[in-house]
Formats: sequence, C-alpha cells, structure tokens
Amino acid sequence: TIELERYFPTPMREPFRDYIHNHPLRREILATTIANRVVNRFGSTFVYRLQENLGTTAATVAKAVTAIWEIFSLHQFWNEVAALPNNFPETLRLNLFAVAGNLTTNACQRLLHLSHGTIAIAPLIARYRSNINALATILPVTLNSSQQQVLEATAQPFIQAGASSQLSLKAATLPLLGVALDLVTIVEQTNATIQDVATVSMRLAAIFDLHWLELQIIALPNHDRWHTSAKANLQTTLQNCLANLCRTVLTTTDVNLNLTARLESWHIQNQVFIDRYVRLLTELKAHTNPDIAMLAVTLQTLQSLVP
Repeated sequence: TIELERYFPTPMREPFRDYIHNHPLRREILATTIANRVVNRFGSTFVYRLQENLGTTAATVAKAVTAIWEIFSLHQFWNEVAALPNNFPETLRLNLFAVAGNLTTNACQRLLHLSHGTIAIAPLIARYRSNINALATILPVTLNSSQQQVLEATAQPFIQAGASSQLSLKAATLPLLGVALDLVTIVEQTNATIQDVATVSMRLAAIFDLHWLELQIIALPNHDRWHTSAKANLQTTLQNCLANLCRTVLTTTDVNLNLTARLESWHIQNQVFIDRYVRLLTELKAHTNPDIAMLAVTLQTLQSLVP
C-alpha cells in the first residue's frame, strides 16, 4: 500500500488515494519499483545469492526485501543519505549506503529463516516495526563503555565530513539491529520488555565476544558456492546461539532479581561450559586467519550452553 503511493507525486497521494489503489497497472508498478530497488541498491546478484543460500524463490526474496525495507524504515535512511550535499565525500556516502545494504541482506536472511520462507508483508510490518523503532533508540544505551566507544568512533568520520550527528549515529547503530528480529521474537515468547531483552542480548554478546567472532566469519573467503553456503550457515548458527542464550537467561533465572543478578546467576550455573568456551576462543584468537573448521567448533561449544 505505502509502496504504491510512493510511486506517485506527493500532491497526488491524498486526494487520489482511492484511484491509486485501484490503478489498473498497480501490480506492474509495484513489481517494477521493487525490482529496480533491489537491483539498483543491492546489486544484480542479490536475489540469486539469497536463493542459493536459503533455497527459496525470487518472489519470496522480493517480499522479504519489501518487508525489511518498511520494518527498519530504510527508505528514510536512504533518502537522508541521498540528500547529503554534493561536497559530502562520495566514499563516505557509499559507506552509508553499504551499511543499509548489509542490514537489508542480514535481516532478509534472518526473516526468511524465522518465518520458514513464508512472507506476508503487512502482518510482518505490523508485528515488528514498532518494537524495532524502539530498539534503534534503546540499543545504544545498553552498550558497555568499550562498545559505546566503538559506536562513537564509527559515527565520527561521517560527522566530521558534514553529516548530522543524528544520521551518523543512526548509521553506526544500524549494524546492531541485525539481532532485532530475534529480540522482538524473544519479547513475544517471554513477555519481557524490549529494553530488558536488548540489555541481556548486548551483555551476552560482550561476554562471549560475539562481534569479534562475527567478523571472523565475514572475513572467510568465498572460494565457491560451497564455501559461501558454509559461511552463511555459520552466521545463522551464531545468530541462533545469541537468541537462544538470551532466551535461556530470561526463562531460567529468577524474575525477581535485576538483570545483572540474573546474568551473574546464570553465569555461575554454567561456569564450566563458559570457561571451556573462553579457553577455545583464546586459542582461536592466537591464529591470524581462523578457518571454517575452527569457527564451527567454537560455535558448537557455544551451543552447548543452551539446554
């Protein structure tokens, strides 16, 4: 509905809304708009890569992209970047577009995984968008001091080049929203607040140094489609681990305790497994370029923390 209205000039949308929604070429307009966006903004191989990784259809991928575009309000972000002045460094502008593109790719993969390939756009937008808008504000507040420093350092080049602080911090925050779909799902399953779920998730990510682990997975070479598929599976496993750990902490600890006490209680109960993971991670960090086998074993150890 919104997508179709955006195709027409703003002055026409309100007075001619009924005509727009009954336009005889509305299906063709939507198909062209979505196809152009996917190819122009995410590349001609975007749909094919997701099809290969997830074994789904081009139509399902297009639906997922449309849902993610609205759920994360990425059209607003894209327009704000496009509206930056002509003297804004083009390299940084492309970096900002890449941030939105990476989130779209990751979130599409996650949405298709969580929905088992069944995409109903309007219900998904209604289910996720309000909580994810709240998360965009909440997540930076849940970071520890070192994570905050990374966030500010990421935003600084954009600010120095002339972008607003608001846009720059939004760009620095977007990568954090890769876990957003999982967090909203956990809110639904546990009845915890979105802030509590976000706080537990960010603290667990810091405890297990999951950001570093994710960077190692991203850095793996894509020699062929087998390696690409294995790499995608590792990323999915990592996301599943964080979501399951977060859910476990919130469902197996005393709800009468504060979050810090609940995390400490869970940590004590699982000290042996956590120590084993930390030893393995330390050994992994001693290698310059960890390979798929090393990362798979590390993730398997992390999975053992989930009952």
